[in-house]
Amino acid sequence: MDDEQNAADSFVCVPDRELPVCVLGMGRSGTSLTARVLNLLGVDLGPETGLIPASPQNRKGYWERRAIFELNDAVLSAMGGNYANPPPLRPGWHRSSILKPLKQRARILVAECFGASPLWGFKDPRTSLTLPFWRDVIPRMRYVICVRDPAEVAASFERYASDGSSDARSWPDLWLLSTARALLDTGDSPRMLAFYEDYFDNLNGQVEHLAAFIGRPMTSDGLASIEDFVERDLRHWTDPGGTQFRRRDNSETRTLYDALRTLPPCPRKREFRRVERLADRLLRARVRRGGPAFLSRRRSLSATAPSVLQHFPADLIHGVERFGIADDGWVEKHAYVALTGGGAVNLVIQGAALPCEEQRVEVLVNGRPVASESVAAGDFEVQVPLRASRRRRRIELRWKCATPLAPPDQRQAAARLTFIGLVPPTPTIPFLAES
Repeated sequence: MDDEQNAADSFVCVPDRELPVCVLGMGRSGTSLTARVLNLLGVDLGPETGLIPASPQNRKGYWERRAIFELNDAVLSAMGGNYANPPPLRPGWHRSSILKPLKQRARILVAECFGASPLWGFKDPRTSLTLPFWRDVIPRMRYVICVRDPAEVAASFERYASDGSSDARSWPDLWLLSTARALLDTGDSPRMLAFYEDYFDNLNGQVEHLAAFIGRPMTSDGLASIEDFVERDLRHWTDPGGTQFRRRDNSETRTLYDALRTLPPCPRKREFRRVERLADRLLRARVRRGGPAFLSRRRSLSATAPSVLQHFPADLIHGVERFGIADDGWVEKHAYVALTGGGAVNLVIQGAALPCEEQRVEVLVNGRPVASESVAAGDFEVQVPLRASRRRRRIELRWKCATPLAPPDQRQAAARLTFIGLVPPTPTIPFLAES
């Protein structure tokens, strides 16, 4: 073989101690399990206080940073969708100007959570869809792509109720999109596959591959901790023989999964390329066959924004562009929401502030400060008059301080919003602020 053939046929599971590790894959595909195993092998996941706590749906923990989860949600929302119904992300979407504040927040988050850690990483299934955004923030990473039988993934989603924003029949298509994008967007980087069932059928082999990929030894103590963590009853649903699989799945999803299962955890580059090309063809074929809207839509919904949010959490969970405002209304130290109002309006913000010494909130509209007010603990209201504008307005709230919520939540929050909106002004307002 010549040098070019050798390069094309080389393995991609080459350890690089300088690169952070990003865990990708469809939700319910073992991303949490993989993140924790990597953590036990030496990958720093950041301060424990910022991790999403365990729940009945995932009693061993998600091993996922809430701030990264919320950032990914904000990116999808800004582009006109959410995880269950992703927006149509065309090539170059990650360079949109509306994402600049989110990228800045992501850079700050990475610096705060990981600092000078020699080996760190993160996971969130949404990253499979938003990876180009993250690659602008962290240009060089290595990737573990988690893969699980799509029928088991769909059954796992059906086992636990979602927010009802997506028909269960679309989960195989989301699996196809998430897995294909994870393959197509990582082609120039070190990467490996982590098959969910291998944790239960060949745990030692799976751990050896992960340890080699991150360049860390697999010690007997580390393996014992991993064996204690990976309990067999973590696998809630299996489908021997694939009978349910055929009833649940579409042909493209089945084809891609079968192709991936022919690969070893650390394929050669040409083997990865072959599956990448297949994934791209299958996505196109699914659109031609009449796939769900998130595979075939051509227009983004990001131009639409409400004028008022007054029903929490209902108004927040249906594609509203926002960041730092949780579904239950709790607001972080820095947050924003997009609103639209045609005429001269009052920006009204209401809620309850947490106790904090000398609390103050600065309000910005489209990056321009329009108000700065002291806020006492308890109920508060801020009103700011704005000029008429047909532009979408980006309402930013910058609080002086935040405090942890009561255990077991422990999220950092400044206040809990009950209303934010653009409402008609009263005749008594004597001036209009620039916006």
